[in-house]
Amino acid sequence: MADKSVWFETVKHYINVLVGMIVIFGVVTGLYFGWYQSRSGKMIWVSNSYHLATSLHCSSAKEQYMKIINSIEKELNSSKLTENKIDASEASLAYQLAVKDISMIVLLQTIHHDDKYTDKTDLVRDQFNSIVIKNNLPREQAKEISKNAYEYIKVLDSLQAEHQNDNVILEAKIKTWRKRRTYHFLGFLVLILIIGFGLVRRITSLIKMILFRLLEESDERESERKVLKKREEEIEELRSIIYRVKQEHPEIEL
Repeated sequence: MADKSVWFETVKHYINVLVGMIVIFGVVTGLYFGWYQSRSGKMIWVSNSYHLATSLHCSSAKEQYMKIINSIEKELNSSKLTENKIDASEASLAYQLAVKDISMIVLLQTIHHDDKYTDKTDLVRDQFNSIVIKNNLPREQAKEISKNAYEYIKVLDSLQAEHQNDNVILEAKIKTWRKRRTYHFLGFLVLILIIGFGLVRRITSLIKMILFRLLEESDERESERKVLKKREEEIEELRSIIYRVKQEHPEIEL
């Protein structure tokens, strides 16, 4: 009985270890995926809300600058040279639209605190703030704005290219993280399966030993029962013989 008790306790211990490992696996997996989602989510957020968004606003701002240039040059070519001012209403509208894009570029830089782009973003802002386009522009001022706009576009091109390049690098990093997540999960799962398989084999072996021992004890008890029954039958038969002898020979004392 003592051996069986020890075996049962051992089986119980291994089962508890197996259950504990399953719980630990679940907790560690949950924590890992939570940490992964936090890190990868931040990278995805930077990619979408910073690099891609800035790139899109750079494209839109360049488009508005080109509209300003085309509109001013059109008015300069169509107006009389004697006129001191030109109609810049179309350029003024493009300027108002560009205000939103430049403001967003500066705002995104402020939100993300990326020192790498600080100087270039400040230059974009300062260049834009240096021009004011109203419905009527002096001819010389219009020429100056048109000339400077080409330089402003170059700065926006450079800023956009840097953001696009960094976004490509970031997207590659995100893909690497996704692969690592899969490899880490599979590696941890294989480790758990190997250890779990070893524990299951150990538990199965112990259960087989216990069952084998129980069968042995059952056979022993059955053998003892048969021996006792046989002895009882022999004793009963002996009593029967004694009884018959007494009946046939009362003078004999047994």
